[in-house]
Amino acid sequence: NAASTMDPGGIVYRATRPEPGLWTCEFHIPFAMLGFAPEHEVKIAFNLTVRKVPDDLWLMWEGTRAHSYDVERAGFIEFVR
Repeated sequence: NAASTMDPGGIVYRATRPEPGLWTCEFHIPFAMLGFAPEHEVKIAFNLTVRKVPDDLWLMWEGTRAHSYDVERAGFIEFVR
């Protein structure tokens, strides 16, 4: 998707800190925003990046050796019926 179509309006995000030094978050991203409907088995490129400001770190689920948004170099999520 082009940057102009990446309106985050349909994304729901929630984070909690169950105890000091730990955190948990959830994302709900509408399938339509990703450009597919999971009626069949689908495999899409995906990455998740978190900014840890106190440590001046960017942490990625799967390293890309490039920008975090270069998902074709990252991991994949498979939706299976």
